[in-house]
Amino acid sequence: MTSLPGPRPAPLGAEAASPIAAHLGARLRATRQEAGLSLAELARLTGLTKGFLSKLERGLSHPSVESVYRLARVLGVPPGVLLASESAVANGMELAPASDPDAPVGPGRWLRSLFPVAPGRLTALEIQVPHTPDEDAGGSHEGEELLRVLDGEIELLLNNEPTRLKAGDTVRFDARHRHRLRSVGPARARVLVVFVAPE
Repeated sequence: MTSLPGPRPAPLGAEAASPIAAHLGARLRATRQEAGLSLAELARLTGLTKGFLSKLERGLSHPSVESVYRLARVLGVPPGVLLASESAVANGMELAPASDPDAPVGPGRWLRSLFPVAPGRLTALEIQVPHTPDEDAGGSHEGEELLRVLDGEIELLLNNEPTRLKAGDTVRFDARHRHRLRSVGPARARVLVVFVAPE
């Protein structure tokens, strides 16, 4: 596998990309090119629009968990490989350090994979949830999903039924049911998302 390039600098006057979004965009572009797919082909295979995928690759948007799952499945990589992480493996364990609370995250969703290359079927993400769902928000995927609200408050829309969750609340559900998150408190909520892919 070839090494992944770093994010491209934005042209003068262009919308600025957050470091995390730029990192994701560079990984997505490199993985797509390694798979020999054009943006149009990836859009057709995932059901996402070419315009949205272009924004992802330029670091101008973040995908939903469902979109990460779709992209990873089509590209043949673990979902966490597409997301930013600084985890390190030592003494038989993988450690993901705390995220920087002052890091710029942009106006939309923020995603960080805690363990991008861990073996097995488990994927763990740390998410800052926007108040207004992004264009790809709301979907479903195979497996089970667990959410724990770390800070703030969110609304989980599961099968069109809203449930309000506050810091410390944890919920588990079948991820094949359509679901969507949005922050409902004054600040964007921070959520731990763990999902387990089927065997």
